[in-house]
Amino acid sequence: MYYKVAARAMYAGTTWILKNTFSRFGLEVTFVDGSNVEEYRKAIKANTKVLYGETPANPLMGILDLEAFGQLGASNPGIVTVVDSTFASPYLQQPIKHGIDIVIHSW
Repeated sequence: MYYKVAARAMYAGTTWILKNTFSRFGLEVTFVDGSNVEEYRKAIKANTKVLYGETPANPLMGILDLEAFGQLGASNPGIVTVVDSTFASPYLQQPIKHGIDIVIHSW
C-alpha cells in the first residue's frame, strides 16, 4: 500500500477523490493542517510517496510555505511534492522555483 499526506482544507472534489476513489488502488491518505509543514513531516511513513498541498487553500485560504514544503520533499528520497496553485496561479506563485515537483492549476 502506498501512502499520501494531504491537506485537510482543500478543494472538495480533490478531497472526495482521495477519500473515496484512491483507496481502491491501494492508496492510504492522512489529512493534516495544510499550512503547517511540520504536520506533513510528522505524518511521513516509510511508504509515503506523495505530499500534496494547496495554496492558497480552498475554501479557507490557508497558505503553505512552499520553500519549506519543497525542502521537506527534497530531504525525503522517493517522495514527490505536489501543489495545487490554482488560486494564486502557478505563473505568479512559481512553486517549481521553490522545489515543488509537480504543480496543478485548474481553470
